[in-house]
Amino acid sequence: MRGVELALTFRPTAWLVARPTMRSRMPGSSRTTPGALTVDKQVTFVPKARLERTVTAILRRLVITGTARGQSAVFATDTNTDTVHGVPGAYDGFAEVDVAATYTITRRVQATASVENVFDRRYYLFYRNAGRLVFGGVRVTLR
Repeated sequence: MRGVELALTFRPTAWLVARPTMRSRMPGSSRTTPGALTVDKQVTFVPKARLERTVTAILRRLVITGTARGQSAVFATDTNTDTVHGVPGAYDGFAEVDVAATYTITRRVQATASVENVFDRRYYLFYRNAGRLVFGGVRVTLR
């Protein structure tokens, strides 16, 4: 199997951190006995391409993080014959964006909010994803 995976973090300004955390490409294939049905096929459950980027803005008491990620479809069979998409049991390719914010109210109290799958993309990774999810909370540190 051959592949490339890159990770990098950089800080273009004092308040901004960028993490193009992963970009992988799997041009390789499973190589077995010549003539076998799995020669030159995509490795099961490994996307051919995957991309993730994270940007964090630190603005005094407010920290905002945005993440964009996506991947190509994957196969569950080593012969890559499961090519059905958009139904339960499929492993569709997807792209989505998540956003999270934390506001420090006091040294010990923080308010948090996040939205996963901001654009409400629908896809299957064996089962249908939940769509957009919104969370909120308060974090209290007792020590």
